[in-house]
Amino acid sequence: MKLGYYYHVPIKLNKNNKIALPSYLVGFINELANHVDTLYLIAHEASVFETQELDGEVSASNIKWVNLGSKTPAWHRVLFHHRILNKIIAELGEIDQLIVRAPSPLAPYFSKFISTERLSYLVVGDYGESANQFIVKSFRDFVITYFLKFQDWKLKQEVKKTLTIVNSRSLYDKYKNHSYILHETRTTTLNNTDFVEIKDGDIKKHEPVRIIYTGRIDLTKGLKELIEAVKELNQRGIKSELAIVGWELNPGDKIRKELDDFACKLGVSEKVNYPGKKGIGTELNACYRSASIYCIPSYNEGFPRTIWEAMANGLPVIATKVGGIPAILKDEENSILINPKSVSEITDAISKLYYDSKLYNKIRMNGQILASTNTIEIQTKKIIDLIKYRM
Repeated sequence: MKLGYYYHVPIKLNKNNKIALPSYLVGFINELANHVDTLYLIAHEASVFETQELDGEVSASNIKWVNLGSKTPAWHRVLFHHRILNKIIAELGEIDQLIVRAPSPLAPYFSKFISTERLSYLVVGDYGESANQFIVKSFRDFVITYFLKFQDWKLKQEVKKTLTIVNSRSLYDKYKNHSYILHETRTTTLNNTDFVEIKDGDIKKHEPVRIIYTGRIDLTKGLKELIEAVKELNQRGIKSELAIVGWELNPGDKIRKELDDFACKLGVSEKVNYPGKKGIGTELNACYRSASIYCIPSYNEGFPRTIWEAMANGLPVIATKVGGIPAILKDEENSILINPKSVSEITDAISKLYYDSKLYNKIRMNGQILASTNTIEIQTKKIIDLIKYRM
């Protein structure tokens, strides 16, 4: 089978003539390639300013890069989608099946260039929910919200025509009355080498309690609440510190500075650190393994891959009851689930794990067992089987 895969993350050829791309995509792309004769990777070419995001490279030799050219602003890609996609009509003609990862500005427009019988959507996020959570403070913000809602509506029209694979129960519920063929799977970065052996432990033996968050540095991830919880924990006598491992999507937004100022105001600056963005695998696993607890207090989510990563590395997970999270995780079985925007619930959850070693170990063990069912090998095969079934 000749399989195409599109996503809006730009890539490039490195000096070894290998395709370089973000490390969180490497394992999935390599595994896709293992199941097909040729994998056509449809992607934009990274600019000089975007190359710092390309911290991984694919090893599979049967991958062909279909270059969409430089990545322009989202509105430009929508308005001029014909001009962009016209460049690759010949390559689309060679492809037996095409997976379009969505949401993405170009995602709803591929059906103009390839038959719906050869097209599938892999939906891993929700533009509609992002629009609902967006705080409108200016005309520019209003335009962005409208754009997200329009793209969300447009994708709903497209999934009526073809196979759609979603990575969370909340997305399944959203599209179940819209999609022609709908299936739920998981997106993950895990392979067998990411799992660490878990032994019974006592969190109190490793003070200060090291809380870790990994992912995009964004206020909707509940990072202010997490910083405030660190203050509350220390006031309760639980020595705690926080590592925010990740990156700002747009450094111009100065979210890191806002968080720094907030921590300074609360008097906990020395207890909050930013190790930066870490590559998937050995580098990121080392961060997880140096921590005591993983916490992701987001306001909205699909189902973040970072939860699986933390579980594989033996950390108990605290997460908010949003998106697809409560459909998969069970409170006080394989995680602790809390409500978003609640400093007290974050603080209480960490305190509970601190004082209850039995619960701490139970959640770690059960979490890792659950994560073991969500490796790249298992989930990629599910996607390939679904696509082959309709050929």
